[in-house]
Amino acid sequence: MELDRGLPVVDIVELAKGTPWLFEEGFEISESEGYRDGKFGCRTAFHRSLDSLYHEVAHAVEFYLDDPSKIGFHSFEFHVPTEFVFDRYCQVPKTTKAIERELRTFAIQARITEANSKIDFDLEHFLQYSGELMFLMPDWINISVLHVQHAEGEPHEERESKRVGWCIDKIRQYLNDYSIEQIVETWPKVMSHIRTLKPVDD
Repeated sequence: MELDRGLPVVDIVELAKGTPWLFEEGFEISESEGYRDGKFGCRTAFHRSLDSLYHEVAHAVEFYLDDPSKIGFHSFEFHVPTEFVFDRYCQVPKTTKAIERELRTFAIQARITEANSKIDFDLEHFLQYSGELMFLMPDWINISVLHVQHAEGEPHEERESKRVGWCIDKIRQYLNDYSIEQIVETWPKVMSHIRTLKPVDD
């Protein structure tokens, strides 16, 4: 069976024109995954999509508003505490800061996506999907430790559902913290910052 690799990059670029303010000087879309070398990737694993592109853009906005130094030219700075366990370093998060950063990013992504007149956006579907994705984060279990109450003997499925629900509620909360006007106003500053980081060719 052939893998669904998503949209061609040229189609993603065309869809992204529904948010024309993105196309600041130096803004480049790449076929890679994530943000690399000043370019914003439109791929997650093997699948290319506008969602993946907007997620990286949202990360840049979130980082810039929180701490611009977390935006490097070659990559973003994602930090999770590590400890040496037996013969290797392992991620040992003590909080839910990584998840909360990701949830803020999803809120920004939602604001960007809903402003694109070229596409239909279902916010409720987006919230559910985004909340369910958070089980991949290293601090997922800490939601139960720090934020959600569980009854003794509560089934695993119900525990998972409560953690997803907490994530969805947090995205809704963060949606109140970001407007598309704020994001559009911030974006030129993001790109200006990235341009200052670009290595000068010898």
